[in-house]
Amino acid sequence: NTEPVTEAFVLEHAPEGGGFADIGANVGYFALLAATQRRARVEAFEPNPVIATLLEESVALNRLQDQVQVNRLAVGDREGVLPFCLHDTNTGHSRLAADGTSGDIEVPVVVWDQWWAGRQPEPRIHCVKMDIEGAEVLALRGMREFLLRQKPALVVEAYDDQLREFG
Repeated sequence: NTEPVTEAFVLEHAPEGGGFADIGANVGYFALLAATQRRARVEAFEPNPVIATLLEESVALNRLQDQVQVNRLAVGDREGVLPFCLHDTNTGHSRLAADGTSGDIEVPVVVWDQWWAGRQPEPRIHCVKMDIEGAEVLALRGMREFLLRQKPALVVEAYDDQLREFG
């Protein structure tokens, strides 16, 4: 693993049988880690259709369909369909296009608080890992009520130049 700090954080904050959200799951390293090492119930978000298919295949091969839900969605601060930029050599660098820029494909975007409101009774999420290439601030804006209510541990990867692109 090239992200030992994130791995340690997830394992420390996702309790046995707890809830974990992986926003920007890519091929699912952290989603599968939480599911296998902590028997966590995982909500994984990956809007790139090709990569989401690989994640779904990994979930099935590991017989984790009862624990890991793959959501082919991006998370932001407004619902709709937005342009998404595919990175040609590193799928982990694919991302929502910043306002006013075009993308390679279009992906569905949800506001977490609205999406999550439909889950009754509300499942507990103990830990959230977010790595969405600059759109983290958008996703966090759309999670305000959830964050105040559940107060999950958060591990967020962010780079100043990408954050600036999203305001």
